[in-house]
Amino acid sequence: MKAFKAIPIEQRAPGSFVSETDLARHWAISGRTLQRWRKMRKGPAFSIIGGSVRYRVQDILDYEQRHDTGGTEE
Repeated sequence: MKAFKAIPIEQRAPGSFVSETDLARHWAISGRTLQRWRKMRKGPAFSIIGGSVRYRVQDILDYEQRHDTGGTEE
């Protein structure tokens, strides 16, 4: 049986939602960090759907764009 491979966030429909776990994996941070950010009203907008925290893909992409530091090219 093949292992499930998650679709990268950039390749998902902008109106779709991802879980806290998916976003934590995408950003290589812990779920606890996202939980802390929600308490601090930091990070991308989120929704609670069916008792679970979900992040809309477009909100994640917008947040990333607003916080892009424009790194340097080598």
